[in-house]
Amino acid sequence: MLRWSGEVDLTSCSDLLDDFLKRIKTVENEYRRTMTDLYQAS
Repeated sequence: MLRWSGEVDLTSCSDLLDDFLKRIKTVENEYRRTMTDLYQAS
């Protein structure tokens, strides 16, 4: 669970969320690429 010290304004919260979503998409793309490679190899 994420905890912030003190108050966090909406802009920084939005930036954190945006960065988080970008990381998820990157991981998802890596995962799909790996799975595709595995299927092609077998």
